[in-house]
Amino acid sequence: MDDQPEALGALLRLDAHHAERFTEPGGLWGRWVRALVRLRDHPSYTPDEQRRWTDLKCDFANGWARPRPPDCGYVKSAYAMYLPQARHLKR
Repeated sequence: MDDQPEALGALLRLDAHHAERFTEPGGLWGRWVRALVRLRDHPSYTPDEQRRWTDLKCDFANGWARPRPPDCGYVKSAYAMYLPQARHLKR
C-alpha cells in the first residue's frame, strides 16, 4: 500500500484524463489519504504534488540516460560518488 503515491504520480503523468476518476472529490485517492492519519492534510500528498514528484524523478532519470561527451567532468564525479565500481574515476 505504500506504493500508492508513486502509482498515482505515474498514472497522472501517463494519462491525466484517466486519473480523474481517482482524483475527483470523494474519489479513491482522497479516501485513501483520509484513511491514513499520517497523511491527512499533508501538503505533499495531493495529486498535483504526486505528479510533480514523478515528473522530477523522470526528468532526473532521463538526464542520466542521455549520452554525454566523455570529457564531461561532472558526470565522472557523479559516477564515482554513486557507483562503487566506478571509484577509480577521477573527481
